[in-house]
Amino acid sequence: MRIIAGLHKNRQILAPKGDKTRPTSNQLRAALFNICQLYIEDAHFLDLFAGSGAIGLEALSRGAKKVVFVDNQRESIQCIQHNLANLKEEARGQVFFNDAFDYLKESAVCHEKFDIIYADPPYDSCLIKKGEALGFSEKILQMVNEKSLLRIGGLLFLEDSRASLAEVEAYGSLRLRSARQFGHSKLLEYQNFLEG
Repeated sequence: MRIIAGLHKNRQILAPKGDKTRPTSNQLRAALFNICQLYIEDAHFLDLFAGSGAIGLEALSRGAKKVVFVDNQRESIQCIQHNLANLKEEARGQVFFNDAFDYLKESAVCHEKFDIIYADPPYDSCLIKKGEALGFSEKILQMVNEKSLLRIGGLLFLEDSRASLAEVEAYGSLRLRSARQFGHSKLLEYQNFLEG
């Protein structure tokens, strides 16, 4: 796997072995950064379910000021740390070995806000709450809105399977700006229009 553009263009990055992670396709990655190219410079970027860290590393390569990587797989964390060291980007990358939902709760307590949040949970995953299933992507949308984790004008991107990711037009202060399909994947873009 390689970085597509920016300071580290064409640099090789390490990915975890096995099938616990599913790398985002180059096509989807390129589309994501075409969408947010006007927002990425000096951005505070959150990469949830980071896997190899490819999305966050691409953000650093393209000028993000700081990237927070969150994953709950030890091998993924080791890959991200290796990739940051290899690119000499440890100062701008912060790595958390944590559950994504726990991290979002802790960020809210610390009043941390992001310019861009990218979430790529395991496809078709859900939480069972009071006997009802709630998709990971829907839960992230809910938490980002309720806990005011995006700055005004900030962007939230959700990647999930085309079958399971519903296009909710608005959720609190978050408004759907675009929905794109890439094979079996879907990418939704939301923007925060109000102070949470």
